[in-house]
Amino acid sequence: MSYVGIVVSFTLVNNLVFTYFLGLCILLDASRSLRSALTIGLALTLMLTVSTLAGSTVYHLLLVPLRLHWLQILVFVLIALGVGKLLDALTRRLSPSLYKTLQPNAVLLTGQSVMLGMVLITVQRDFGIVESMVAGLAAGVGLLVVFGLMAAIREQLAREWIPRPFRGAPIALISAGLLAMAFLAFDGALLVNLFE
Repeated sequence: MSYVGIVVSFTLVNNLVFTYFLGLCILLDASRSLRSALTIGLALTLMLTVSTLAGSTVYHLLLVPLRLHWLQILVFVLIALGVGKLLDALTRRLSPSLYKTLQPNAVLLTGQSVMLGMVLITVQRDFGIVESMVAGLAAGVGLLVVFGLMAAIREQLAREWIPRPFRGAPIALISAGLLAMAFLAFDGALLVNLFE
């Protein structure tokens, strides 16, 4: 698959939130404000890019030549933990206000599961090192788009009258479902016809 195809695939067609249900819990938490959603989306984009690059490099240059495929889950978990802790340490030291915005525990825990899932997806699809990095970046941009759209929807809903039983989490889940249905307009057949 071409790089453009990978970008379109992981940004729109195979979006991590709506296709693989990775990062769904942070979607509801991060989308309370547009600023928070964009900050967390950018942090996850950086984390996904670094973790897929590191995971694919270790897999292709170490695990495959040494025939240690059975260690891949353990290695990928350690990479996800390492990238999460690195981001945590960097934001704590460089920008305490950003550290507060990222809600460290939620972003790190959810981010690590998203990173692990993305590295496993790239290995399963037999992507090379550069393809994995592009896929990680595109998946992060896809998360950023979804978080931004969901935050914009929730900010608009805050100004509207909503019946009491639907306020809060119920309307957020309904909005996420409708947004997921909108993303179904981008399907794999369209991707194959356009980019292969």
